[in-house]
Amino acid sequence: MKVKDIMTKQVFSVTENTALRKVNELFQRYRINGVTVVNEKDEVIGIVTFSDLIRQIFPSYEKVMEDEGYWLVPKVIEDNVSDLINKPVGEIMRRNVMTVEPDVPAVQAAALMVAHHVKQLPVVENGKLVGILGYKDITWGFMLKNCKYF
Repeated sequence: MKVKDIMTKQVFSVTENTALRKVNELFQRYRINGVTVVNEKDEVIGIVTFSDLIRQIFPSYEKVMEDEGYWLVPKVIEDNVSDLINKPVGEIMRRNVMTVEPDVPAVQAAALMVAHHVKQLPVVENGKLVGILGYKDITWGFMLKNCKYF
């Protein structure tokens, strides 16, 4: 089984100038956990996930321990969100994005995801974004192929 056999072809992408408000709207509307960031040539230059947004809104454990009382005030978190929603994706996206090509064996892509602790891999062909591969795609792909009850 190849990546192209199980990848999600409906990919949501944004540019690095897209406001995080728009990214969150995509997450909520389409029930997705990440978007790929592309340039004007549709080349992958980054990725931003729901977890990335959460890390921007809520403090790290270390910050809470430094000043627990400060972070227990709801207004502080609300102010973080107010500051965040108009911030461009380029300020928080991860730039060193691993990608995979459609003809790579799905097992190899899954191993790459596990080894590097990533939940999604953009799929590129000739430098262009053509799909996204997530844990759910891999799980369902293998279950459908190997289980006679599906």
